[in-house]
Amino acid sequence: MNLTRRSTLAACLLLAVAAPAFAQSTPTLGELYEAAARHDARSRQAMLNESSLELRLKNLSGEWFPQLRLSGEARYQSDVPSFQPEGSTGAAGGLSFPTVPKENYDVAVGVEQTLYDGGSTGGRRAVERARTDEAQAHLATTLYDLRADVDRAYFTALALAARVDEAELLIEDLSARLDEARARVRAEVSLSGEAAALEAELLRARQRLAQHHADRRAALTVLENLTGIAIAPSRALPVPDLTADVASADGAAGLRRHPAFNAFQATEVRLGREADLAGRARLPRLGAFGQAGYGRPGLNQFGDSWDSYWLGGVKLEWSPWHWGRISRERELLDLRREAVKTEEDAFAAALQRAVTSEEADLERLHAAIQTDGEIVQLRALIERQAARQFDEGVLPAADYVDARTDLSQARVARRLHQIELAEAQARYLTTLGVSVP
Repeated sequence: MNLTRRSTLAACLLLAVAAPAFAQSTPTLGELYEAAARHDARSRQAMLNESSLELRLKNLSGEWFPQLRLSGEARYQSDVPSFQPEGSTGAAGGLSFPTVPKENYDVAVGVEQTLYDGGSTGGRRAVERARTDEAQAHLATTLYDLRADVDRAYFTALALAARVDEAELLIEDLSARLDEARARVRAEVSLSGEAAALEAELLRARQRLAQHHADRRAALTVLENLTGIAIAPSRALPVPDLTADVASADGAAGLRRHPAFNAFQATEVRLGREADLAGRARLPRLGAFGQAGYGRPGLNQFGDSWDSYWLGGVKLEWSPWHWGRISRERELLDLRREAVKTEEDAFAAALQRAVTSEEADLERLHAAIQTDGEIVQLRALIERQAARQFDEGVLPAADYVDARTDLSQARVARRLHQIELAEAQARYLTTLGVSVP
């Protein structure tokens, strides 16, 4: 391979690492996160939760509307009240007492209107809103966890792309060296075993390249299934530069930005609303009522004719004594809130441990990349010397292949460490609950 071509390929390899803008049409990592959350079937639950809340609130509002009730009754009694002076057998003193009919017929329409319910309806509205907020917060946490799946597919594709690029460079270099070796064999200045060694290594490199291409396509397919965004295998994915975002993050002090804490808080709020609602059971209820009807008899129980009637009034209901049931319910809800708080504290401790581990990974990778640069320089020097010796016919092909393989592995290791650093940075920001551009 001539020097100009090798320099051009090396420059492209570096640009693929250092320039995320290389593929401007490719969505960024943050856009893929958002697409995965939208594409997940569970994202529809947010709309369903809001629709359900709206229906439940309408039902609760309907309880303040006048409640209309229609009723009808036909009844026969085996006995009815009667007035008969003791010892008399008929009318006494010219007085006659009506006979109450044993048949009763009644058709009525009644209306009831709540005037005061002790804040029960308002408390139930607050509980319903709190339950919906809790469901939405848990849904947000569930969708947020998709970031880990996106990272896994995205950075796997990046790592395989690095291996593909280096394998292609190696194949071109080996192909050029093989042509030179065959020419020397034809000129009878070299043994055929030199060309055979290069050819065997070239076949191995092509096998690895085919495997890397297949694995990368699989990773891109997983990414497409997660996000709904099709990414052609020929399109280059940029390595996200998240160094500035990591530097501006608050570290362990910013853990509370993780959406899981919103879910814990929403659960505590919901339990508080339920405790408040339970306490309102001690308050009285006041309502108005009215009824109009037509029956036989009407309100005159001693009549025997069909008559219309109406009545109305107010009624008060109050149960001040519940044998400690309400207090126990509120105590139970307080215990549940304490349990949620322990879960929240345990989750915060787990995140703290994860952040500490990830910060150590970031330091390790920064140091590894610096060392990788030195290793690549040394391996490149060794490879150049081996190439000159091979061209002069004083170095066996196997030794040159070893030197070239060492350089290839050093370059791949450096690029993989750069990708691993970007992945660690993304994981670190995900743990902190920081958005990624």
